[in-house]
Amino acid sequence: MPSEVPDTRCASCDRLFEAHRDEPHRCTCGGPLELRSPLRSPSTLEAPVSNLWAFSASFPPGQRIELGAGGTPLVDVPEYDASFKLETCNPTGSFKDRGAALTLSRASALGVEHLREDSSGNAGRAIATYAARAGIDAHIYVPSHADASTLATIEATGANVIAVDGGRSAAATACQHASGWYASHAWRPEFYLGTATCAWELIADRHGCPPDALVLPVGHGTLLLGLYRGFKALLEGGTIERLPQLYAAQLAGAGSLTPPTDASVDPSIAPGVRIERPARQSQVRQAIDTSGGEVITVDPSDVTEGRRQLAAIGFDMCSTAALGVVARRALLERGKLPDTADVIVPITGRSRDR
Repeated sequence: MPSEVPDTRCASCDRLFEAHRDEPHRCTCGGPLELRSPLRSPSTLEAPVSNLWAFSASFPPGQRIELGAGGTPLVDVPEYDASFKLETCNPTGSFKDRGAALTLSRASALGVEHLREDSSGNAGRAIATYAARAGIDAHIYVPSHADASTLATIEATGANVIAVDGGRSAAATACQHASGWYASHAWRPEFYLGTATCAWELIADRHGCPPDALVLPVGHGTLLLGLYRGFKALLEGGTIERLPQLYAAQLAGAGSLTPPTDASVDPSIAPGVRIERPARQSQVRQAIDTSGGEVITVDPSDVTEGRRQLAAIGFDMCSTAALGVVARRALLERGKLPDTADVIVPITGRSRDR
């Protein structure tokens, strides 16, 4: 195996796993794996950032599967007392491009020929697209209720789409029992290295000044945990002096951090947060707590109306992304954050409704 591909270690028991194409996605003790080498903070942060490979000195050396992810706009939106980080401008339309680029770079370096992933939409589309770029055969498992436009965009990459009866958890279970390298956006540690670049990019955009808070939708927490790790590396390196507060937006009755779930909640609203058992739930909760943030829930009907209002002022986004913006308003109304707070809302994915 190429020496530049880093080994992994268990975050729970510290067991080491050698890098190879048949490597596990989690430890035998059940713990999540991390890259053996610690996250390296960028030595310099210069704006504008063209794409996430501007931070390649902080990545493991080796393969580079590139489609131009990163370098997304940061737009001031006075109507919401916030700035929007438009992750919708990534190649496949969501922040998942960041993690997919690093995940497929590892898969390619390992000589992987076949991979599998489970997703409600955006992650499957991103993994399938970067797999196509890398020349790797992809099998994407999705819930049977996934919308037709999502399936069409995944199938367009040449990936094999497997629709599984039941919800998001059923798709994950079926995928985990299949063969092939598991390119899980929830379990693969390099995915979080990719999402950490969003934090570095924001600090570069803002000339070294962290915001007071970020509000974002959370399912498995791949963006929130990546942001936390990115900001933490900058804090430890002396680039910033404090962590922004991280607020996890959840859908009342259907959030991954707010059980129990209500099966009557419309499954088409914010499907990205409908995770019964987040892979790294304890790590996500620790990130929220350490940053001084919290979990904030909003009503499904507010998300539907909020999405309509956002479209009316020019912002096209999926309902999961709209959840984060609606949660920002809820924080104002509930007195959690003042209107003077410097807040960023990542717009995590664009609408596929046509």
